[in-house]
Amino acid sequence: MQAGMVFTSFVSYLVFASALLAGVSTLRNRDKKDDAVFSYSAFLLMTAVAWFFVASSLFAMWLGKEGLGKLFFLTNQILIFCSGVPLSFYLILKTWGKGKVLRAVVAFYVAGAFLCAFLSIFLGVVEGESTYFVSKFQPNQSVFLVFIILVTPLLIVALMESVRKVTLWAKSRESAHLHDFSFAFIIIVYLFLGVLDESGFIVDWPLVFFRLLFVAVFFLAYLVDSFRSLKKEKFVLYNK
Repeated sequence: MQAGMVFTSFVSYLVFASALLAGVSTLRNRDKKDDAVFSYSAFLLMTAVAWFFVASSLFAMWLGKEGLGKLFFLTNQILIFCSGVPLSFYLILKTWGKGKVLRAVVAFYVAGAFLCAFLSIFLGVVEGESTYFVSKFQPNQSVFLVFIILVTPLLIVALMESVRKVTLWAKSRESAHLHDFSFAFIIIVYLFLGVLDESGFIVDWPLVFFRLLFVAVFFLAYLVDSFRSLKKEKFVLYNK
């Protein structure tokens, strides 16, 4: 049993906890009619559950339960692909609004999630060599290729949205634009880190510290939502 997996598992549980905190906070503080923020919180919560299975897979492998570890890894992979659905809804809704583009893009990501799940289940996962800190399971090449195809448009749209919102904020100084920019920035950083993590290039001690960056990203998401909620409460009190 590789004792280092306990460290990686613990940090991954911290990622789960920070994503869950951000997701619950965003869901609780949202405007009930705000579909965009609802989809953003759904993305955070789905991502949190995915990281729970990442951590549980590592913990199961440390206990010597290889079959359970593989099942948890597969579940985590499917949840990661599914999280692209609410994320695509959020980004397209914020950028282009409701309409045919939104429906087409969401349908594309639903199909992509099903395809990745199919490829993961029927082609299986890659079983390499376990290291002191990392289990031996990795996504197969077909799944990783589809993953990159799905992530790339999201990164591009998130970059466009961040530039647009920071430009609007610079002109108007409205805090809503700054909050939207912050959400887009968090998505960009998370997707970039996610691609690196999914690639399997980072292993051993560097992976333990690398995953702490995910904790920081989700804690930032929590702080941004808390600040947004505080500004909204002050606005309501001021206008009573």
